[in-house]
Amino acid sequence: HVDVNAYNAKNAQVEVTVKVDGTEVENMSLDVTNNRFSKTLNFNITPDGSGMKQIDIQLSGLSGEQQLLNNHRRLFIEVVDRKYRILCYAKAPHPDIAAIKSALGDHFEVETVFANGKNAEIDTTNGYNLLIVHQLPIPKSINGINTKSLPVLAIVGPASDLEGFNASQSVVEVKKGAVSANLDIKARFNSGFGLFTIGSDIKNEISSYPPLTLSHIEMNFEANHDDIMFMNINDIQTSNPLLTFSSDAKGRKIAVMFGTGCWRWKLYEYYQHRNHEGFEELFSKTVKYLLTERDKELIINYKESYLTTEAISFTAELRNPSRELINEPELSIRIFNKQTKDVYDYVFAKGDGNYHLNIGMLPEGIYTFSAKAELGGIEYSANGNFTVVALGVEAQDLTAKIERMRSLAEQTGGKHYYITDIQQLTKDINNDQRITSVAHEETRYDDLINLKWLLISVITLITIEWILRKVFR
Repeated sequence: HVDVNAYNAKNAQVEVTVKVDGTEVENMSLDVTNNRFSKTLNFNITPDGSGMKQIDIQLSGLSGEQQLLNNHRRLFIEVVDRKYRILCYAKAPHPDIAAIKSALGDHFEVETVFANGKNAEIDTTNGYNLLIVHQLPIPKSINGINTKSLPVLAIVGPASDLEGFNASQSVVEVKKGAVSANLDIKARFNSGFGLFTIGSDIKNEISSYPPLTLSHIEMNFEANHDDIMFMNINDIQTSNPLLTFSSDAKGRKIAVMFGTGCWRWKLYEYYQHRNHEGFEELFSKTVKYLLTERDKELIINYKESYLTTEAISFTAELRNPSRELINEPELSIRIFNKQTKDVYDYVFAKGDGNYHLNIGMLPEGIYTFSAKAELGGIEYSANGNFTVVALGVEAQDLTAKIERMRSLAEQTGGKHYYITDIQQLTKDINNDQRITSVAHEETRYDDLINLKWLLISVITLITIEWILRKVFR
């Protein structure tokens, strides 16, 4: 959808051209019917393959039009040829499911099946990529769908069958605790977590999020695990994980979240910031990590879009075949601009178990990158793409608001001039008595005793005089 606005251009004709990656795909003539004209144009564009596409919308200039910056707009659209399919298996309807589903965005298609009640029809023609289990044991199959090899995000809550959950996986054993009441569990971020990175905002604010609900439990891990958050119970810090990542003996990735009520996190974040960016980042990166193939040892973390005024930064994690986090080898990255063909080569700096890189700002465009490192004869590599977008908000409306500027000048004791009044402007500046040279003088007094060089000189002269008197008397 393209909105075209024109002012004081009645009876003019405008050509609207749409280009994709520099190739013209649409052209339309538009008649301006009045002096305050606005019209929405719809273009249907069939993409040629997947990936990032550069869309340029160009309006032809009018006779005598001087400002043409707002006659052009460039944007970038990612064309995706697939969606990840997620199967959610829940004990009963719960707001957590809707909150997580909304956080995943358009790249994920989530279908929900309830253990009790009428189940929705499941499309078995295409396979699923991830299983989310809410307060249920991890099933080996659901409605005939084999789920043994799917990575799992399991949410354990007050209504969970702990014995059944223990029997369904080999990562952690969970038992009922001594207290029968439900507890309020608050989150605490683990600064040593290194599987992926999340923004500093959620790191700092996670401890103030509303508590999750969980019955008193005891847990015993039977496999190595990486904890992104710990539990705080009644303001007492514990070492029990609230959200943890592990793998079973067959290499299947399993994430376990202890506690229900994460939907409150989403509402709290909107109350604080009027957006859900931190909540969406946490769960989308959790799911993306679970979907990452186990043999993908090098992971580059970056944003999918940057502004031309924004510094572009990357972080990276590298794991050896034993799944240990390392940063001994040199990690290099090559960035390629698809439009200008410019190539940029960089080397990551080594951090505390990971890598980081800040390359500053880049021109507008679509960029692809390839990163690689080598250790022990094994080469690790990762690829990706991102866009750099010009902000350009100022250029969208270049019409001078003359009455507003005149009013502003009058209210502040100033004057307004047209371009034809340039001689009068020069005369007024020269005759303005307020514009004059200003001289500043500063006087400072210091005691002689505070001048060390003078004190030393006086003492030296006195000493010389005393020695001479002793010698020649």
